[in-house]
Amino acid sequence: MSDCIDIPDADYVRATPSGELELRGERARFWGLVVAVAGEGFLGTSADAAGIADKVAANQRAIERFADRMVAMGYNMMRCWEGGYERQRSEAPLLANHDYRPGDGSNADAIAYAFHALNKRGIKVWMSSTNTLGTVSPDDVAVCDRPDADAWRAAVGEMAQEGPIELGRVTKSLLLGAVDERFEALMIARWRMLTDFPNRYKGGLRLGDDPQMAVWELSNEHFPFRHFFNADWQKLPAFFRDQFTQRWNAWLTEKYGDDAALQAAWRFLLPGESLQTNSVALLPLAKRVDGALYVNDNNPAVLDSLQVTEQHYSRADFTEHRARDVVAFACDLIISHKQRLAAALRTMGKSCRLSPVLFDSGNAFRIQSAWMH
Repeated sequence: MSDCIDIPDADYVRATPSGELELRGERARFWGLVVAVAGEGFLGTSADAAGIADKVAANQRAIERFADRMVAMGYNMMRCWEGGYERQRSEAPLLANHDYRPGDGSNADAIAYAFHALNKRGIKVWMSSTNTLGTVSPDDVAVCDRPDADAWRAAVGEMAQEGPIELGRVTKSLLLGAVDERFEALMIARWRMLTDFPNRYKGGLRLGDDPQMAVWELSNEHFPFRHFFNADWQKLPAFFRDQFTQRWNAWLTEKYGDDAALQAAWRFLLPGESLQTNSVALLPLAKRVDGALYVNDNNPAVLDSLQVTEQHYSRADFTEHRARDVVAFACDLIISHKQRLAAALRTMGKSCRLSPVLFDSGNAFRIQSAWMH
């Protein structure tokens, strides 16, 4: 990262202590449009050089016309997922294609030109392309040095059988980043690739240093609390499911210390539940659930006990105190994850450091999401 570039701090959109946006010492106001502007970009490898040049010129004219229309309609901001649209994702241009050449017909070239065309007209960018971080495979295990490498490879391989694991786009992998060290580290590593993207129409200026990037968004419509309380994480392989219950039991141990204090607070525990064996079930949740699926798979004693007791549980089966702890745990788990991501992004360039960083852009009508923002 080149954080000492010769661009004045005042040229970056910043949030004042009172919560307003400021640019060059004055109040900044934006009216934005969510849109794709770069066009098809990638023209394939079969066209001859002259054909590519003609198509690039036509695409650039279309970009210029679109930028003019934005100005005519009064827009001064674009929110986009450039690099992540359907015809761009397979190339991952902002992550991988940093050696593009102006006019080469690639997605990377089209995106760079689009940002350049908008910038000439004073149009800022709300950057949501942080949702497009490539795919995850068992080979990514080396991102962290941990002793559970084989189990992680197997779990990721199991997930991949359902289709490509698109980091930052698949809901359950986004929620997984809150508990799995490797998934979180992969998100940060891919962001470093994205923020390193050079705009060759701006002298190679890195995306992370570009003052045109006025807002950085960690994820678009992640809805983490909805997916947590609806137990979408239960659809993950056992290796990852267990990480949720392990984190839950560690959180309870830090708060209560032992089973006696926990039982005194909650009034009762389910048969077989104990902090000593990390076997306190992550319940209640939003829906009536099968209790046998919400405990650590490595605790057969608890599973056995559930065979002779009530096997399905709803909020009515637990005390309010326990339910409040589940909500508090979810907030701590998710928000601490977002805070770590935001802190990492802040190190990736001058724009990342100075301009606003948003945790998400959705709330799903949950007060926890509003509080997180």
